[in-house]
Amino acid sequence: EYVGPELVIQDVSGLSITGSSNDCSDPKILTDPRYVAVMRFESCEDIALANLTMGHTARGDCSGNVLDLYYCGDVTLTNMDIFGCGVLGIYGEQCTGSLNCYDSNIHDCSAGPLSAWECEKRWTFISCSLIDSLSGGFFDETDDFKLSFYDCLFGDKESENYMFRGDTTTYDCEWSEIGTYPDYGDDYMPPEYMM
Repeated sequence: EYVGPELVIQDVSGLSITGSSNDCSDPKILTDPRYVAVMRFESCEDIALANLTMGHTARGDCSGNVLDLYYCGDVTLTNMDIFGCGVLGIYGEQCTGSLNCYDSNIHDCSAGPLSAWECEKRWTFISCSLIDSLSGGFFDETDDFKLSFYDCLFGDKESENYMFRGDTTTYDCEWSEIGTYPDYGDDYMPPEYMM
């Protein structure tokens, strides 16, 4: 891809990559070429990544995402540190299954923490931090796709473009002081699948 190789994993099911340290310090999956994704999955199912740091080695202009998901289903991310200069932290296109992200940090991306295009099911973020990116990312509204955030922290720009729509749910989240946010009330309960 222009200036260097891109790591692409295709047509696998049940793959798990787990780091050895609970603080994401080991291992790190980094790439020098800023025009490629750090890791790209295509047509994969049941993927789990945990205890990893992923990003580009140099800051500055960048046109590659950190984690790309094309035509994938059922992805779980746990205790991840995903950082720029990636354009987007997590990019999904025509994904057919859910994505669940737990206890992870997505930060310092030039176009935002996440983007989803023509995806189905639900992407859920629990106890995650989405901060210090230059934009909120992108979200293609479809009837079959929803976003949910529980106990998450948002920076100044991270909730732009997809927040406060009928297909986006937030519960017990915290935002930078950039505006007024909806109060669902003390009686609000998360959807049953979160219990």
